[in-house]
Formats: sequence, structure tokens, C-alpha cells
Amino acid sequence: MKRALMISLAVLISLLPTFAGIRGPGPYCGVVVFDRWDGCYMHSGPYLMYVSEKTKKRLRKYRECSMNIYAKEVDQPMNPGDGRIGKYKVLGPATTLQPDIKVDGVKLKVTPDFTGDGQARFRFEIINETERNIRIQSHELAPTLLKKREERDDLFGPSDGPSYAMITRYDFSRWEGTSNNVNEGATWTVGKGNALPDEFTLRSRQSRVIHIAFNLPAGEYDFLCGYGGGVHYDKSIISNLVAFDVNQQKQASLVSVPGR
Repeated sequence: MKRALMISLAVLISLLPTFAGIRGPGPYCGVVVFDRWDGCYMHSGPYLMYVSEKTKKRLRKYRECSMNIYAKEVDQPMNPGDGRIGKYKVLGPATTLQPDIKVDGVKLKVTPDFTGDGQARFRFEIINETERNIRIQSHELAPTLLKKREERDDLFGPSDGPSYAMITRYDFSRWEGTSNNVNEGATWTVGKGNALPDEFTLRSRQSRVIHIAFNLPAGEYDFLCGYGGGVHYDKSIISNLVAFDVNQQKQASLVSVPGR
């Protein structure tokens, strides 16, 4: 009995990295994102990795490119949770490894729709720009909401920069979600019954539209969507970023960012 228990515990421990999502030194892929406050991220669909303030400048020339790097130093304050890359080596452009996740020829577009009561709403469009049909995996298609860090924001998170990912790790196979820290009171929804199927086909030159609405506390935000195969491998794509502010009455207003 004791031997069987020990074997069971050994098997469980061996499986923990698989389920827990440990972020340690090794290869990482993602689109290099610099937000409106100059925070830097490696963005890959539902997931992202922060890049340290001390080393981010080396990635500036790869802005909005899907890159493959080897992280020599990674800090992950909580597991499961996002990590921050410190020292790294740039390996080159990311490549497509998973045959079921095709990003070439797919375009993502976000358009603000702040009408009526001023709630932060967006029209998200997935476009097939090719002459062939493309199968989209909904669990790799996701919203990301970045927020400027205030004094008490993200106290135990991985960010050492001016911003943090308030909403991430969700995908559009769900119809609603919250911020990573539920105590912040931020939520999003596409409407009950509007979650995407596990996968769907975009025919040649066809697009699909998702409407997403946020309920947010006052603050400064950057919103984008992404599609890709995870932070450890595979090429990814992102939409345009949309900057906006939310006032104390929870009304959203667009913000102009130079260069966008």
C-alpha cells in the first residue's frame, strides 16, 4: 500500500509541469508589443510574457514582428501565471510548427464602438486574405487588455514596467470573463450564446466579426486581440492596438497615440 502511494505521488509530481505551466529559461515565441506607455511584451494568442525594462530596448527594432528568442532569465511570481523575461538571446523570426494553427494570410482588426452610454465596446474582425480556406482554432484566438499601472495595481505580478496585462489567458471559445485579479472588478462579454465553436472555417476572402464589451474601473488602457500557438513555440499575429481611457463614470474615450 505504501509503495503504491509513493508511486502515485511520483507520477503526480512528474505531471505538475505539464498542467501548471511553469515558465523558466528556454525558447519563447510571440509578437513583440510595445504599448502606449512603452511597456514590452511577447504576445502569443491567449498568453503573453513580459519583457524586463532593463532589456526591452533590444527588441524595439522587432516591434510587431513574431520572434523566437531564448530566455536565459525568467521570473514567474505565481504559477499558474505570466512570467517576465530578463536576459535573452534573439534567435530570429518565429516559424509555424503546428499544422492546425495557420496565421499566414489571416488579419485581425479591432475597431472601437463607443456609442450610446459610452461603454467600452469593440468590433473584432478575423479576415482571411488568401484564396484558400483557413481553419481557425478558437482556443488560440483571444482578447488582451493592458492597463497603466497605478500605485496599488498588480502588486504581486511579473511586471517591472509602466503597465500590466489586466485581462489575458481567456479565449473566444468563452462568452465572458474577468480580469486576472477578480478584485479589480473588470469584466468582458461577447454576449451569452456568442462564444465561438472550438474551430471554424474562414473561406477565401471571408471574415468573421465578434462584438466585445467591457465593464472597467477608471484608468488608462490599450486593447488588442491575438492568434497563435502558445508562448513556447509557433508563429503568432496580433491586431492593431486601440488606446482608450475610462473615467469615474465608466465612460470610455479614445486616445490618440503617435505612430498608430
